[in-house]
Amino acid sequence: MLAHKFIDFMYEPDNALTNYTYEGYQPTVLSLDKQTALDKGYLPPSLDYTFVTEDMLPMGVTELELAPAVNQLYQQIYQEVTGGAA
Repeated sequence: MLAHKFIDFMYEPDNALTNYTYEGYQPTVLSLDKQTALDKGYLPPSLDYTFVTEDMLPMGVTELELAPAVNQLYQQIYQEVTGGAA
């Protein structure tokens, strides 16, 4: 139950924007627009193209499940690269 209260807290616009200044991840706050994010320094001008607007959401990237053979190959290579570390 405590986790739900924390999530609710983080979705409150003022808290979400404060967190944005620490984390750099754009919150899902409809009251925030690109110009405000730039004006308040939440977003540097060099990264203005990264601001996600509501009309962009239908174009989002969907992660799909890998085919079993591909997943097995990925896991094998991952284990080789990490030396078996989890």
